Amino acid sequence: MEGWLADSLVVEHDGQPRPYIGAMAKRMPPDASEYLRLKPGTSKRFRVPLQRGYDVSAPGRYRVAWSGALMDAQVVTKAGARLDLSSPSAAHLACAPIIFVRR
Repeated sequence: MEGWLADSLVVEHDGQPRPYIGAMAKRMPPDASEYLRLKPGTSKRFRVPLQRGYDVSAPGRYRVAWSGALMDAQVVTKAGARLDLSSPSAAHLACAPIIFVRR
């Protein structure tokens, strides 16, 4: 939830792919304080302006789909359990694409 640090979306304009134009950064492995812990049934929203990572300035139909992975995602089944930072793994999410029209 740090904003644009890598290409993590598939963005199409009128059926044509749009390249990623945002920053590319590699970061150090996170420590336990940098993880977001969500309780079952809860969610977290955040906004990142699409135009900071992709050129969406031209009028037309856009399709945006998530193509990345959540790095170091972990499922904790016991309350108060510690994160296992020794074996990071990626979690892939199935997310429906969004479509919008820019006029």
